[in-house]
Amino acid sequence: MVALFLLLVSCNAPQADQNAVDAADELKMDASQEAPDNSPPRIPRVYSVSTDDIRNSMEYGVSYLRGVQHPEHGGMHKYYYPTIDELEPNLYTVYTASFALALLNQQEGNGVPIDATRAADFLLKMQNTEEGDLRRGAFAYMYALETEEKEERYVVGTTSKAIYTLIELHERTSEDRYLQAAELGGDWLLTMILPAGNVKSYTRLNEDGRWVSGSSDSTLYNGQVLSALSRLYSHTGQERYLEGARKITSYFLQKVDREGCYVGDGYRDPNPISSAWILYSLIDFNTAQPDPSVEYLILNCARELLDKQLTDTSDLRRYGRWSDSFSTSGTSWIAEVLVEVYEFCEEQGERDCNEFRDAIVRAIRWLLQHTYSDAYAAHLPNPSSAIGGLFWGPGLLDRYIRTDSVSHALNVYSGILPLLQQDGVLLDVTPR
Repeated sequence: MVALFLLLVSCNAPQADQNAVDAADELKMDASQEAPDNSPPRIPRVYSVSTDDIRNSMEYGVSYLRGVQHPEHGGMHKYYYPTIDELEPNLYTVYTASFALALLNQQEGNGVPIDATRAADFLLKMQNTEEGDLRRGAFAYMYALETEEKEERYVVGTTSKAIYTLIELHERTSEDRYLQAAELGGDWLLTMILPAGNVKSYTRLNEDGRWVSGSSDSTLYNGQVLSALSRLYSHTGQERYLEGARKITSYFLQKVDREGCYVGDGYRDPNPISSAWILYSLIDFNTAQPDPSVEYLILNCARELLDKQLTDTSDLRRYGRWSDSFSTSGTSWIAEVLVEVYEFCEEQGERDCNEFRDAIVRAIRWLLQHTYSDAYAAHLPNPSSAIGGLFWGPGLLDRYIRTDSVSHALNVYSGILPLLQQDGVLLDVTPR
C-alpha cells in the first residue's frame, strides 16, 4: 500500500497528477452513496469557524509536525500513512525548511524553538558546499535513511524554500552561518535563470553519470526563485539578487499579459496554485522594489483568483476550496498567499480588502474539515499520531498526511489571527 501511494505522489510527477487522482476519488464518491466496508468514517462536516478553532488547530498542528520530525537527523518526512501507522522512509529538505519556518511563524518575538534549530542543522548538512562544483550552494532534495545518502538532485524550489527559512533564522539570531548559506544558495539560483527570465527547474545526476537539467517551464519554481532572490536583496542589499529578481518579474509580467492571471505551465494546465505563486512572489519583489504596475497586477489577479473559490453552501464537502485544486496542500497554500494579499491590500489603503479575509476564513473551514481530530481519528491504529494532521483529498481509503499541508495551514492560522478585527465566530454555514 505504501509503495502504491509513493508511486502516485512521486515528487517527479507534477502536482496536477495527484489532483487528478483526488478528482477521480470525488467522482467515485459522487457516483455511489455506498462506501466499501473497509473505508474510514465519512468526513464530518464543519459548520462554523471561530478564532478559538484556529488557535486550537495551531496547537494540534505544531504537535503533529513535531511528531514527524526525525529524532536523530532533525529532518522531516513527507508522508505519514495513519491507516497503517507508518512514515515513508526518507527525509526531505524542502519540507524540513517549511516545517522550521512554520514553527518560527508561531513563535512570538525573536526566539527560535529547539525543533527549528535541529531542522536548520539538517538543512545546512544538505547544502552542497564543495569548492568548484557547479552545484555549489544548492540544497539536495532528499536524504535516504536506508542508505544514509543524499540524493544527487538539486531542485530550485528546494533551495529557495531553504533560503526563506535561513533568512528568518538570521534575522532572529544574527548567526553568520545562516546568512552565508542563504547567500551561497542564492548565488546558485542565479546560475539557473535562463535568458528569457524563467528558470531551469532542477539539475540531477543520471545513472550514466551525466548531469541533466529540467527543461519544462514551471510557474511554481519561477515564483519560488523570485521570492528567494527578492528576500535576499531585501535582507542583504546585494544588487545581484535584485537583478535576478527583475528578470523573473519581467518574465511573469509578460506571461500574465499573454495568458491572463489564471496560468499554467509546462507541467500543468491553468490552476490556482500556479496563479497564487505569481501573486506571492510579486509581493516579495514589490517589497524589495516597489512598482505601481506590479501593485496593480497583484490586486487585480488576486481578485480574479477569488472567483475560482467554491462558495456554494449547499455543498459543504467542497465549500471553501478552489476549483482545479483538490488537496489540502493546495488549499492551504492558496489561503497562505491570500493572507499576504490581505495584508498587502490593507497596507495599500485599498477598499474591499475584507473579501480576501472572507475567502481565507472559508478556506480554513474546508481545512478544518480535512484535519484529523480526536473524534475523527478514533478509527486509526494510532490516533494520537494523526491528530492535527491535514489529510489529502476526499479519497475513501488511505487519507494520508503530507507535511506541507500542515505547514501551510499553520502559516494561514498564525498569519490571519493578528489581522482579524474580531474574536469569536467568524463563519457559520449551519443549515437553517
